[in-house]
Amino acid sequence: PMESLPVAAAFNDLGYTAFCLTYRISEDFGDKPETLAEDVYKAVSFITEHADEFNVDPSNYLIGGFSAGGMAIAAWCNPETGYQKYNSEKPGAACFIYGVNELYKDTIDVPSFIRYCIDDVHFGVESFDNFESGIADRNISTDYKKVDCPHGFGLGTGTEAEGWVNEAEVFWMEQIGFCK
Repeated sequence: PMESLPVAAAFNDLGYTAFCLTYRISEDFGDKPETLAEDVYKAVSFITEHADEFNVDPSNYLIGGFSAGGMAIAAWCNPETGYQKYNSEKPGAACFIYGVNELYKDTIDVPSFIRYCIDDVHFGVESFDNFESGIADRNISTDYKKVDCPHGFGLGTGTEAEGWVNEAEVFWMEQIGFCK
C-alpha cells in the first residue's frame, strides 16, 4: 500500500481509473507463475466484469508491479501463463518497477516500461538487463532506465526516479497509438 496507493492516486490525477491489487507471494518469491497469473486474472476479470460500473475500457490497459508485483505481471504478460491462457485482453503496456522475472524474457509480448534501482539489494542488474534485452530483441518496445535510488522508491519523489509516472503514461499512450 505504501507504494501502490500514491502511484494509483498519481494516475488518477492524470485522469485514469487505477486499481491496487493484492496477490499471493510464495516463500521462494514468485517462482510459481500459475499462482501469480491466477491472482492477476482474478483482479483483471473482476475489473472487466464491472467495467461499466467503474467507467473503464478493459482493452489496452496499463498494468504495473513493484518488486514481487513485477514478477506477478511478468507471469500475466506471458501469453502461455497469463492473459492468453485466461482468454483475457492483452495489456497495452506493462510497468516493471524494480521487479522482473527473467524467466519470461523470451515470452513476454507486451511493451514494457522498466525501472531498475542501481545497487538494488533484492535484484541484480544482470536480471534486468537480460529481461529488457530479451524483450527488445524481439522488437517489442521497451523504455528501460537505471536510476540511482533505493528499492521501494514509490513515486520517486526527490530521487532520479521522480517523474516516472508521467514517463510511463507517455510510453503507454505511444504503445496504444493515442496522443494525449
